[in-house]
Amino acid sequence: MSKLGFHCYLPNLRGVGGSEGTHDYGRGETQDCLAVIDYARAQHPEAPEFALSGFSFGGYVATFAAQVRIPDLLLLIGAAVCHYTDRPEPSAVPNVAKTLMIHGAEDEVVEIEKALKWAEPQDLPVITIAGSTHFFHGKLIVLRDTILRFAPVCLNG
Repeated sequence: MSKLGFHCYLPNLRGVGGSEGTHDYGRGETQDCLAVIDYARAQHPEAPEFALSGFSFGGYVATFAAQVRIPDLLLLIGAAVCHYTDRPEPSAVPNVAKTLMIHGAEDEVVEIEKALKWAEPQDLPVITIAGSTHFFHGKLIVLRDTILRFAPVCLNG
């Protein structure tokens, strides 16, 4: 995203990577995400656009945060939508045209079928990366190039 001119903040979610707090099933993590968004917007008031992205559980959290702070681009990578049976399912994205959803075709953690189940009622296209697992092993260059190719299309809507 920095190659597209964005200021990037990459916080760890609660209890991950030595961060404070404990896992809160998306509730507290969403509040934390909103705090980071507000901080970043205050630090960069000149930034014309705001993108929000999330990977796996972070994608789950991003879908909730996007309902409150509507981004110019919502980037969901291997998002754990329709994955948790003991938590609420994320709402529809606020703007399908401004959303880029990418998933590994061979994702062993969040099955592609779950992503498609969530995306289909919204008419949300899902880009699948053939042969890619959840962590995009051996496919990170393809993932990067896909983001760089399609994110500007979403931004220019």
